[in-house]
Amino acid sequence: MLNPKLKHPCKTEKTQAQLVQTEKLSGLGQMVAGIAHEINNPVNFIHANLDPLKGYSNDLIELVDLYQTLYPKAHPQIQTRLKAIEFEFLKEDLHKIVQSMDVGTSRIRDIVRSLRNFSRLDEAEIKPVDLHEGIDSTLLILNHRLKGTNFRDQITVVKHYGSLPEIECYAGQINQVFMNILSNAIDALDEFYRQPMHNSSSAMQKSCASKPCASKPCASDYHYDSIGKERSSR
Repeated sequence: MLNPKLKHPCKTEKTQAQLVQTEKLSGLGQMVAGIAHEINNPVNFIHANLDPLKGYSNDLIELVDLYQTLYPKAHPQIQTRLKAIEFEFLKEDLHKIVQSMDVGTSRIRDIVRSLRNFSRLDEAEIKPVDLHEGIDSTLLILNHRLKGTNFRDQITVVKHYGSLPEIECYAGQINQVFMNILSNAIDALDEFYRQPMHNSSSAMQKSCASKPCASKPCASDYHYDSIGKERSSR
């Protein structure tokens, strides 16, 4: 007679594998939440000080402009210094730098928020979850994989969300499901476009980018907005 404990070995192995996977996900969630927390504090500090920095810099520039208006014939040494630092360029570029920092820190904060939402470390129990928020967080984490490569264009994700109520589920696990589905879809696209049959079409797209193309968008028609802008050379 078989031992009752060994009656369903496959089921036991499956349960053990699920426990191991759950433990791995829990450890990964703790690590992600910890990293997000460590990044969040300094980024919030920088972001919170950008508005005062913008105000201070504007006040200083306005003061110099007022001085130049009231005293147009400044001392030669002051005029030489203004030319040396390229004051007119500095006024314009300083505003652009602060604006780029504002966009950059906002972007980092969005990523940190997505990481924290994705890990859902404090939501180990079943509770109502906004699935749209989970999908958005997953897409933001996978954003680097959506960028164009040397064998395919950038992947454009079109979201048409309907009116969906909150669903009772394990938030961390459902986010992992979204991650697996989207990652597998990106892997499938990459594998498809790596096939030799697409080499000729890739070459056609590159030639299409150098001249007008009436039948379909060229590779040059796809744009990606970067966070910061390179400063112009003086």
